[in-house]
Amino acid sequence: MQDFSSPAPGPPHDHLSPRKVALYYGLAAATWIFLSDTVLSWFVRDPDQLNRLQTVKGGAFVVVSALLLYALARHYLQTLQRREAQLRASEESFRSVFLTAAAGMVVTRLDGTMVQANPAFCRFIGYSEAELAGLTITAVTHPDDREFTIQYFKKLATGREESVHYEKRYLTRDGRTVWGHASVACLLGEGEVAPYCIGLVQDISEHKEAEAALRQSNRELEAFAYTVSHDLRTPLTPIIGYADFLYESCRERLSAEELAYLAEISSAGVRMSTVMEDLLMLAKVGKLERPPAPFDPGAVVAAVLRARSAQIAADGVSVTVGALPDVRIPPTLLSQIFDNLLGNALRYGCRSGGQLEVSGERNGEKVRFSVRDHGPGIPLAERGRIFELFYRCAGDEAQQGTGIGLATVQKIARLYAGRAWVEETPGGGSTFRVELVDPPPGAV
Repeated sequence: MQDFSSPAPGPPHDHLSPRKVALYYGLAAATWIFLSDTVLSWFVRDPDQLNRLQTVKGGAFVVVSALLLYALARHYLQTLQRREAQLRASEESFRSVFLTAAAGMVVTRLDGTMVQANPAFCRFIGYSEAELAGLTITAVTHPDDREFTIQYFKKLATGREESVHYEKRYLTRDGRTVWGHASVACLLGEGEVAPYCIGLVQDISEHKEAEAALRQSNRELEAFAYTVSHDLRTPLTPIIGYADFLYESCRERLSAEELAYLAEISSAGVRMSTVMEDLLMLAKVGKLERPPAPFDPGAVVAAVLRARSAQIAADGVSVTVGALPDVRIPPTLLSQIFDNLLGNALRYGCRSGGQLEVSGERNGEKVRFSVRDHGPGIPLAERGRIFELFYRCAGDEAQQGTGIGLATVQKIARLYAGRAWVEETPGGGSTFRVELVDPPPGAV
């Protein structure tokens, strides 16, 4: 393959072109001849003496010209040698990087024809460098990815893009499909050398396989959650129904202890049904498409508060909602965040007659929502685990929570490159915060 490890050397002094040197020399010579002849004509009247002095003057001019040419030639050669040494050092550095780089590197023409490839790219693709010579990059590209690869090269060739970055599938020599992340830039040559592209290709096959395995695992988990939810809820319905029926129809014939047993059966069945519903919701949570335009999340919070108005009124809780930043988070997921945070605060964080505060703020592409209560708070040792699935703080056994709601909040936050955490409220209580990445329209 052709070697493109360095460009051809340019002239050592682009600012001293031959034309400029000749012009300067001609001006200096003409000035010297005119001035020297004028001065001699002023002071020398004898023709013989004038001829002798002009001969001496001409010889001196030749000597000075020779010395000047020698100095220029010597300086030119020294500069050229220095540049050649720098070029050789640069070439060796590039060659060393090219040959020893862990990532694949390949040089192509603008039509995608490969002209040079490093050992890492050859190992990645399974071809030798000689076998790749003359092949186009599309020849080793998966058929489904060839069209957009061609379009990227056209963008480089027309100057619409200086560099492009994309992921695509390659076909190895033995027919396997491997994934690579390619970063390609156009290298414009000098003189008669045509433009070339150099690409850096990183093997991301393992990453893609892990992503595929994770997607498959999530699909299986969701299917499992549906199955378990259905299979467990099916017998729960008659259990709860019969327990309630016996409680109402036999309350005159059963003792208080027996009625308490029936009530506990019904209550346990309802709790189990709630757990199944929450598990199903957790399994179904996934990243949704963002709304096209930002919206005020206040309407989402208001809807959640209306749905919980009976509980809020029964507990005598006051809820204050501050200014909230406009967002492009899907309303369905935003509703789940606020419903779980407010439900958790009402269940665990508020004393009767207490107060809840909902607030939000934006910092660049990040938005943060907070739900603050002034209740008993959460021990420091348990704050790091409060968002774990099924985790419940010590002493919460009497409450009707499932330990799934906060895990759902954390899952949604991570879907949008964020996180959820809890802090101590000054003066007592807990402040739950959720931070999400929410770029403006057109950014994603």
